[in-house]
Amino acid sequence: MAGFGVLGLGVMGGSMARNLLGAGEEVYGYDINPDRGRELSGYGLVPVDIPAELARRCDVVLISVATGEQLLSAVDGLLEGMRDGLLVVDASTVDPEASAVARKRIEAAGGSLLCAPVSGSAQLAESGQLTVICSGRDEDYERAARLLNVIAAKSALIGSADEARAMKLIVNLVVIGTMELVAESLALGEALGLSRQAVTDQLRNSVISSPFLAYKAEAIVNADYEATATVGLIRKDLDLIRTVAARQEVELPVTEVVDATYARAEELGFRDSDFASVIEVLAKKEATWPS
Repeated sequence: MAGFGVLGLGVMGGSMARNLLGAGEEVYGYDINPDRGRELSGYGLVPVDIPAELARRCDVVLISVATGEQLLSAVDGLLEGMRDGLLVVDASTVDPEASAVARKRIEAAGGSLLCAPVSGSAQLAESGQLTVICSGRDEDYERAARLLNVIAAKSALIGSADEARAMKLIVNLVVIGTMELVAESLALGEALGLSRQAVTDQLRNSVISSPFLAYKAEAIVNADYEATATVGLIRKDLDLIRTVAARQEVELPVTEVVDATYARAEELGFRDSDFASVIEVLAKKEATWPS
């Protein structure tokens, strides 16, 4: 197998590229911001000037972008250098409809697409401990194993086409909603004189304990909102979730309320902060016991 290509060298894509390099792989990279490629060249990455060069040099290209529009633009760039047998592994969270369009374009040019949206924080990406939800052909999942084993702690193939896109949106919906409920529980607890530490500890020791609560606990207690997933990114995901649900005529009443809270967080200046900063939208600073 030739080296891996990585298209999109932001927080997630850059971390995955570094991990591949650390595993001794030959990695070529492209980003619309050439500074990202130059920075990663210090780790051994070979920057290229256009996406088509990744398709020409590599047998497997990993894409990590933010939107469906960016995915289709990335695919169109790859098509200019597409060779028969190219495997595109897309780690992005995008609309299943955009994914289906991307799949048709890639397959028409002789390649194949493995949907592989990743679940996990920037820190998990750095440590190669992401969870990857995959859908596509069995043989493509097997071809991607060397890549997936480096960037992820867990991966699963759940379907033969674009099912992974829908599953990732469902996972994100629960994660985003959980943070909203944690924020509400902290607001109520602090209003009743309970410390943030005490509330967080009891949530972690209760029936709702989860890996998510475990790795967010310290940041929540310390009000550390250095971004793992920004409020702006969360609102993008919520908009996508609502769009997909409306297309299927599925009502998401609680999600509408959750989105309104994150919209308030944006208005208060938290757009580029971690989505845990939604806690500050609801926080009450002085405890008041009912009389």
